Amino acid sequence: MYSTFSIIRIWIYTFTSSFAILYAPILLLFYESKGVNIAQIGILFAISSVVNIITEVPFGMFSDNYSKKLSAVLGVCFTIIGLLIYINGEGLIEMAIAVGILAVGLSGKSGAVEAILVRTVKNQDTFFHISNYTTYLANAISGIMVGFIFKVNELYPFYISIGCEIILLILVLSVKENVKESKEFSKTSNKMSLKKVILFINNYKFMFLVLFVSYFFIPQISVYFPEYLDVQKLPVESFGIIYFVMNLIPMVGTYIYKKRLAKMKTEKLVLTSLILLSIYMFIMGLFKNVIIGLTVYALSRIIIGWFWMVFSIYFNTISNDSNKATVFSVKGMVMNIAFILSDPFFGYVIFKNGIFYSYLITSLFVFISGVLLFLRHNSVLQKGRKHIYIEK
Repeated sequence: MYSTFSIIRIWIYTFTSSFAILYAPILLLFYESKGVNIAQIGILFAISSVVNIITEVPFGMFSDNYSKKLSAVLGVCFTIIGLLIYINGEGLIEMAIAVGILAVGLSGKSGAVEAILVRTVKNQDTFFHISNYTTYLANAISGIMVGFIFKVNELYPFYISIGCEIILLILVLSVKENVKESKEFSKTSNKMSLKKVILFINNYKFMFLVLFVSYFFIPQISVYFPEYLDVQKLPVESFGIIYFVMNLIPMVGTYIYKKRLAKMKTEKLVLTSLILLSIYMFIMGLFKNVIIGLTVYALSRIIIGWFWMVFSIYFNTISNDSNKATVFSVKGMVMNIAFILSDPFFGYVIFKNGIFYSYLITSLFVFISGVLLFLRHNSVLQKGRKHIYIEK
């Protein structure tokens, strides 16, 4: 079952899946070229998030109860259809249809693919280590390339994405599903249900709360980083180089985790990292010197190199083969809910008070949240309470 090909497949899949969204940095320009104004672009982002939230968990349950591979294949097919509408569509309505279909495609792939590929390696943490390396490498390379590609032809990034999706489809189909195991499973009462999903969330509500708080605040460091560079009056030509370097730095964090931090208790590592990130944001908001800002941002990117990966490893550990896709889907749903709430909040804060103020207020919220969560975690440990997942 475990082979060199399994490792190679994970490297190719995780790199290609990240490279497939190389169009993300130029999406605003693309929408405008399709006749969508700035106000309408916000509607498109909202549609994407809402559709993803609605379909994430149902797809996860479908994956676990019937077929992970079929869910992943459907996800790829929906994604290709969405990209084709992007290429051929025009105006708000057609772009909205494309965005909705792409969101469904993402839901079909997200939990299912991780659940499929993580089983193909003996040490399942290896999947997440590789995924982190390839994600940031793909982001770095695509960040440098996409501007030039878009300048040649605004549709080329989407044709490249379709090519990547076809590669992903071939890789997913190359994984053999255990048919015998699936038949035996279908005869049992182990199928995932909405009741079991709710019970799971309740059993692990502390980590979901930490995930929600983290995803509400932390991504804003990167999401509005272009605004920070612009306010610092750095030349636009340097943005690509800065992004290239900043996307390579998290790979250092992944390596540090693998060598030094892997044995550390998950809750303690996440909460410590959260507090450190709040300190970095405070420094970026307090000191307006660009050298200090970029240095601190680079340090924060080292932590990012393990921060999100630790959540994935944790949820993989507390799941099993019969519920893994659903568990990852619930994780994705929580992250999307946090994002859809945080994006307009920080957009408003930056619009009213500027990027430096947003870093200061964010650092304050993150620090207080991190400390309170840390105290609650220690209190739970002292009381000897344990989380037990159903049918683990």
